[in-house]
Amino acid sequence: MGKGLVARALHSVSGRREGALVSLDGAGPEDRWIQALLGPKSDGSFESEPESAGAVAGAAGGTLVLRRLEELGPRGQEVLLHVVRSRGGTQGRAGEAREPEPRLILIHPRPLSEAVEEGRVWEDVERELRGVEVWVPPLRERPDDILLLADHFARLEAPNRMPIRVTKEAAAGLVRYRWPGNVRELRDVIRRALLICDDEIGLEDLPQSIRRDAGPDDAPGGESLEPPEGLDLRALERWAIRRAVDSCDGNMTEASAMLGIGRTTLYRKLDAYGLR
Repeated sequence: MGKGLVARALHSVSGRREGALVSLDGAGPEDRWIQALLGPKSDGSFESEPESAGAVAGAAGGTLVLRRLEELGPRGQEVLLHVVRSRGGTQGRAGEAREPEPRLILIHPRPLSEAVEEGRVWEDVERELRGVEVWVPPLRERPDDILLLADHFARLEAPNRMPIRVTKEAAAGLVRYRWPGNVRELRDVIRRALLICDDEIGLEDLPQSIRRDAGPDDAPGGESLEPPEGLDLRALERWAIRRAVDSCDGNMTEASAMLGIGRTTLYRKLDAYGLR
């Protein structure tokens, strides 16, 4: 399963399963992240009114999932560090009892220590958040999970239409595809396929990139490790984009930096070349 599904599973089997599961993504405007963490009326001074409580209060007694901390700027990391260091108190303002603190689960594409070495995450933040690590390999390294997850997503997206069968040809395409977008991409593919299929998902219901990979090829996922021959610029660009996304395990921020283009441009090119 994907990292988000692992976090949900950990929450659902824990003693905090009756509490809320709240997720925050570090990508995006830093001030909005701070307000989402502390509350919409907060200015980051940690003096929010109770009615403006954000994710920390909303996940009290439950689980708070923090994604892509390496995207946070200095102010966001300062606020997070304060929140983490102030955990464990039992009394609220004016002596009122306070809800139990949320358990934190971090989701990031690679060890946080690497982001510390690059200067993107403060060492104090990494030290305070250090805990048990669960490594989730990219989907392309777990071919046995692909069809199980496809069936799971089909049941989630179309519970009233089950069972929906996946043809042998479509299954071959799903298993051989490299999945640069990992589990999130698989769910999107199944969602789109359900919009156009009848009682089974066939190869013709899948994106062109997967249909191409359904045939035999020397490389996993049908993508050659060597650049295409000739001087076809579109073919070369498509190859370079796919190799970058694969090598970054689907992390679009890292892939766009590797290619020297913006994330918006990368997403546009992925769509143009049928790579997601």
